[in-house]
Amino acid sequence: MTLAVCIRVYPGISKEPIIKGPKLSTFQKCLNSFLQGLDSFSFVDISILTDNCDELFLKGIKDVCIENPNRVFCFVDSSKTGNQNTFLQQIEILSKKKADFLMFLEDDYYFLPNWSLSFFELVNKVGNDKCFFSGYRSSDYEHDFFHIYKKVKRSNLSEVSTTLSFIVSSSIFFNYKKVFMTFSKGNFDSVLWLNITDKFALRRLFIVFIFNHDLISFKKLVKYILFFKHVKKIPLYVPLYSFMIHLEKRGFPIFLLDKIQ
Repeated sequence: MTLAVCIRVYPGISKEPIIKGPKLSTFQKCLNSFLQGLDSFSFVDISILTDNCDELFLKGIKDVCIENPNRVFCFVDSSKTGNQNTFLQQIEILSKKKADFLMFLEDDYYFLPNWSLSFFELVNKVGNDKCFFSGYRSSDYEHDFFHIYKKVKRSNLSEVSTTLSFIVSSSIFFNYKKVFMTFSKGNFDSVLWLNITDKFALRRLFIVFIFNHDLISFKKLVKYILFFKHVKKIPLYVPLYSFMIHLEKRGFPIFLLDKIQ
């Protein structure tokens, strides 16, 4: 099986990280952990989309690439900056790739050893590769009512939403490309996932409104839910134990801290 991945890299710190220190050194650890676990793929096409990275930051990334001479890298300098614009560019880059799986990746994920083997174990366990996958099991899945609503009727490996770091079969991604492109127009990542995975999307969104009373956002997001109501719903599968660690303080499992090298 082959993989095409595009990694979005921003030199600033946009959230509260679990690891203190320069963003460059954190990303080097993340990139190296990703590269070390690719052995279960027969071929990997790696694009690195840089957003306002200076020469020193770029050199630091390339130093990691040089240490992995058996991998081929393509650097793309973002034509537009910001989270929404670079995600749109990420979509366009991966849409042109020929691979069995496409991987969208942000710059603050650390991978556990042999993560690609864990990915294929997940694929085999669910018996379906024509769907979406995430390697990150958020603590929100167990505590946030947005996620646990109607959960009893779904597989314990399927979830309704994840972040914008995910893996998808290339054969079905193009059916959902327009949904993902709405992120650049102000749709929330959690809501665009509902358009893909959840037949209870409108009810789930209403539950969120009851708790936060944000009528302006609610009206805007309902528009996206209704516009894509015809989209065929397919599963998003997440392993019971993460093989990707989100290096954000909120919800971080402290016992995994010693695994980050």
